Amino acid sequence: MDKIEQIVAASPVQHQASFSFIQDWGRCSCLATGPIAPANNQSTMSVAWRDFPRDRPYTEWATQRFEAVHNIQAAPTVPPAGGGNGGANGATIAAAIVAGVTGVSQLERDKKERYQDHEKLQIMAACGLNPTEWDQVPPTHGKITQDGRTASAVRASLEQEHRATVLASEFPSSPFFSTQLVQDVKDVRFGWQDSHSYQTCHRGISPFVLPHTAIESHAALRMLEEDTEQATSTTIADVRSGRTGPPPCPTDYYGLLQMLGSYVKFLMMLFGPRCDHLAQVSATYFCLLGRVAMFQKMTKEQVGHLLWTIFIDARYFFSTPHDVMDNPPVSRLEWFVSAVNGGSLPTSIGTPLLSMFGSTTPRNPLLAPGNQGGSQDTGPRINTQVHMRIAAATAAAISCTATVNFRAVIAQAAAPKPQLSSLSLHRAGCFDFLFFGKCNNRNCSFKHTGEVTEAKIDGVLAKMRPVLAQFVAANATS
Repeated sequence: MDKIEQIVAASPVQHQASFSFIQDWGRCSCLATGPIAPANNQSTMSVAWRDFPRDRPYTEWATQRFEAVHNIQAAPTVPPAGGGNGGANGATIAAAIVAGVTGVSQLERDKKERYQDHEKLQIMAACGLNPTEWDQVPPTHGKITQDGRTASAVRASLEQEHRATVLASEFPSSPFFSTQLVQDVKDVRFGWQDSHSYQTCHRGISPFVLPHTAIESHAALRMLEEDTEQATSTTIADVRSGRTGPPPCPTDYYGLLQMLGSYVKFLMMLFGPRCDHLAQVSATYFCLLGRVAMFQKMTKEQVGHLLWTIFIDARYFFSTPHDVMDNPPVSRLEWFVSAVNGGSLPTSIGTPLLSMFGSTTPRNPLLAPGNQGGSQDTGPRINTQVHMRIAAATAAAISCTATVNFRAVIAQAAAPKPQLSSLSLHRAGCFDFLFFGKCNNRNCSFKHTGEVTEAKIDGVLAKMRPVLAQFVAANATS
């Protein structure tokens, strides 16, 4: 500050007012008063360290903070010359503080790693045990807490138990323990708050948590999870893109057996044989497995209804605690098992077939695949589920003539005309059926399921909008 004052005094008088902000800054940066009076006009950077009084709470706080990153060892103390024991008492107090802080930290870690009382009750209810039978839960939960109850410990325990658990009649499958499933098991989120939404059907405990997928799909999911974990900055969009959705639903008998087999094995290793939901699902699985001739012609809609019925029961079962008499919950699938044993596959109210398979039109098992969605005779095949964006683009052309199709539109279009081979909306799907909502060709061999690939809609509309506009203009003036 002294140097600043000298420089300002040596400058011209008319310029000294311009240095006022520098002088104000210098005064704020220097020591005003204190025990070292000769340095009260110097910068804090040039003043030596000054000790300050510390009370006991501050010492305990600082010790706890420092002990987390460094192993504190009590320094040897020398008793005072008078023979008193003040030094020894000080060392004893310091050691007691460190031991107390260490004990509190260990207690907090144990509290996080072990299951709380309400979590134990939830696990025992899912296992079909009474509140006093914690020692009879499957060993998977003991291994999870023994290794620290972390995501890596849960994943390792699940993979180890899955290899060790063998069913009497096991159907080959290749399950994948996703990060979402591992986190749900770690946090004891079994029932997922009894949510019946299709968007969350793969969360918690349900038959959709272990779909049968190829090894390549496992590798892709693993790389996506690793990229998300190693990202230095994560936005909400990144979190949403890394969150997986419901898996593809099986469409035939053998895909259903693979999913149910993985689910039964998962329930066995996580909840044990006294779980009533496991007992009912196992009965359904072994009934389907033992009566191939009866059930191998199942339609995909019947597969969807069966899986959704089991899913609804899983949500109810794993969200229900013990009753007032400390009895565990009971599955509601007994009626369904009786129906399956009798050769019947009941439908379930509210099964989201549109979300599962992309079409609400049930498949008729008596018709050939090419005749689905329309009449078996000479009548046209009508698509009542045309995509809304396609319907909006073709509304004007359809209003001109109800018999509009690709051939009629292209006949009145100017060159260059789009080729039908470049206008695919779905693999092997009929273009007239998907785009114009009707197929008049009784010998058409393409699929008429109504399924559309979302990624292909924009490209097809970009090519067809000019052609449709020419068709509307030609028919409007004629």
